[in-house]
Formats: sequence, structure tokens, C-alpha cells
Amino acid sequence: MPILKNLNAPNGAQCTLHQVLHVESNITQAPEVLLVRLASYVTEDNLSAEQPAYHWSPLLVPFLGLNPTDFFGSIEQVLLAASDSPFVGGSQIAAVGDLQKARDRRWAQIKQLREAHEFGPLTWDGSVFDADERAQLRIMGAVQLAAQAVAAGQPFSMDWTLADNSIRTLSAADLMALGEALGQQVASAHETARLLREAIDAAATVAEVQSIDWPTT
Repeated sequence: MPILKNLNAPNGAQCTLHQVLHVESNITQAPEVLLVRLASYVTEDNLSAEQPAYHWSPLLVPFLGLNPTDFFGSIEQVLLAASDSPFVGGSQIAAVGDLQKARDRRWAQIKQLREAHEFGPLTWDGSVFDADERAQLRIMGAVQLAAQAVAAGQPFSMDWTLADNSIRTLSAADLMALGEALGQQVASAHETARLLREAIDAAATVAEVQSIDWPTT
């Protein structure tokens, strides 16, 4: 099954799909690992037409623990889980062959886009804030501190490092507004994904499913 992962390949190509092409072993020098060759593709059509945008240098995958009944599939699972793999955080998807497979595949793509929007940079009041999972926890912690200061009638301000590494001083009111904007970004990402899931489930043909995408505005 192809791997779904949006990434920029080393040659600059923006690829979404990746497939194991060939597996080699060197019994004499390194019997415990396999050399795995993969290709990356920009679009689904490129994958179907066998038109890769990039061929990866061989990746090392431990032989121990691979499933002989699903050999390539278990290799892909290792590549998705390994912290040093370019494909970590991706997902395995079925090749499109019927309507349900097309639905499953498109939904997997939408979920990755949902995560990118949910945890992408947050623009508020002319400033861009990091909003990945760790940054969101920091924002909500600061919002709680600001709320406690307001409740106690105490002055409050905090210097915040923005996405471009510049510093902005935020008041308690600023932080509460920032927290609200963050909540709206998260809610919007999930609401958009929910509506797209409904559209995917309602699509009657593979072509209809493939036409469903994240809105650009």
C-alpha cells in the first residue's frame, strides 16, 4: 500500500504519496537490516502512471520483526514509526480500486490536512504565533495565568516569542483574545473536516471522491 505523507523531497518536489519499489539485503555485511528503495510522487495520477518525482537513497530497515505474510506492508509500518524516517507520522492507504477504497484514501488525506490546519501557525492581531501541539499547551497555560491575575485584580503582562523569533508583550486581555483565536482555529479545522467527511461519504463515484479537497479560503 502506498504511504501518504505530505513532504518536500530533497530535490524540492512537493510529494504526497510514496511507495516501496525494491528491497535488498546484504547477508555478508549486514544480515540484520534491509536496504529499502522508495519513490515519491506528487499526485495520485503520477503514482498510477509510475512517474516518480524523486527516488530516495536506500533506507535501512531492521529485518527482525517484519511480517512475512505482509512483507512490504510491515516495512512501511516501520518507516511510519521510526523517528529518523522521512515518512514518520504518515499513514498507509489502499490503492484506489473501488469507491470505498477511494473514500478511505481521501479521508486519510483530509485528516492529515486537518492536523496541518489545526496545528499550523496562528495569526492574531497582525502577529504570527507558533501553534503546534506544544505551543498550544503553552498558550493555554498563559491564558490561565492571565485569567487568575484578572480575577485577583493583579496587573499582568508576558513577553511572547513569535514565530519569527521577535518578541511581543501581551497583556491579560491580549492572551485571552489569543486563546479565543486559537480555539476558533482548532474548531474551524475540525468543522471543515467534518463537512468534508460528509461529502466523501455522500459521493457516488470515485471521481466525485477525488474532487473533494480542503477549501483554499
